[in-house]
Amino acid sequence: MKTRTGSIKRHGTALIYMTVGMVIFAGVVSLGVDVAHVRIVKSQLQCAADAAARAACQNLPNGVSAAQNAAVDIASKNYADGKPVVLNPNTDVIFGIWDPKAKTFTQLNGAARSGANAVTVIPVRNNSHNNRVNLTFAGVVGKSSCDVSASATSCLTGNAGNYSIIGINGITMGLSAFTDSYNSSQTTYSAASAHQNGSIASNGNISLSGTVLVKGDCRCGAEMTTSLSGSASVTGLNAPLGTVLSYPSVTLPGSYQDLGDVNMSSGTSSVPGGTYLIHNLVLSGTAHIIWTGPTVLYIRDSYNVSGSAQIDTYQNIPANRILYFLPSCSTATWTGTNVCVGELYGPDTDFTVSGGVELMGRITARTINNTSSGGMHYDEALMPPGGTAARSAVSTEQ
Repeated sequence: MKTRTGSIKRHGTALIYMTVGMVIFAGVVSLGVDVAHVRIVKSQLQCAADAAARAACQNLPNGVSAAQNAAVDIASKNYADGKPVVLNPNTDVIFGIWDPKAKTFTQLNGAARSGANAVTVIPVRNNSHNNRVNLTFAGVVGKSSCDVSASATSCLTGNAGNYSIIGINGITMGLSAFTDSYNSSQTTYSAASAHQNGSIASNGNISLSGTVLVKGDCRCGAEMTTSLSGSASVTGLNAPLGTVLSYPSVTLPGSYQDLGDVNMSSGTSSVPGGTYLIHNLVLSGTAHIIWTGPTVLYIRDSYNVSGSAQIDTYQNIPANRILYFLPSCSTATWTGTNVCVGELYGPDTDFTVSGGVELMGRITARTINNTSSGGMHYDEALMPPGGTAARSAVSTEQ
């Protein structure tokens, strides 16, 4: 009998090659199918992370639990690998401070989370969550599942104009000064129906003392602090800004009427609306100015309002009386028992406010020292100050 051992050996070798080739083929298929699958799942998790982080961040002023619940709720409305995204609020929703200068996130824990200005959301598919992503072909090479995760950080940057007072380099408030808000396009100001949007902001430190009450958020600068003493309090979020405030200096327009120095301590003056330049403005005693139309004032050298001076803004709407302080006006003083209805914008001017004065509108200044017993009532109908563009109050980083 004749055997063909050479042929058998060749067939055996071919079988080995076929087996190895199938394994390699399975690996290639795995790369083409499983890798694509994993990438799709990761993309879906990223969408969920982005949405959940923004939702959590927007709810930061309402507290840690509200932010966690918002993140969990929004994540569950997103699907990854055919299933709703599930977050563990205690491990997957992280609170911290976002530093816009260094672009870093510092985690906060426990009670300190209430001072967070940012939230990081990390949806994961792994062993600890018992939801690893299954692989179809990679099991041939011993890889039946894998971990997949995504991450998104959202911070409350702060809005360019939604503040009652903006002291770019610092804010000090003492005695019984307070803030709140209203909307002049809907109603006149009333303490009984005032809103809680009298937020304050600065790139620098903020100091609150006495019985100061900020009915809104208090946003100091990145790496800066807000100090509260006495019974001073903040009803909203007390956390650093997630961006750097920047406002342009004032420049004179091409056309205006020069009024020179204005110094009044009594009497009444009725002035038509328009655009005016005033070198030195001094109003005191019982001086009374009536603006009969929308007015824009440029203050060149000094600003001093005191006593019971009365200024009537056209239709009692802050946007109808805008005061721009040129860089040459380095200081402004406002005291007495008078009421200001208007927008005061002076990013190169230091403001001192005292007495019992009241503001309907907004102040933007280099620094603000407010020891008044009156209120700063932000008008929510005002456009962002100084022509700065409106921007989202929430920013997302991946």
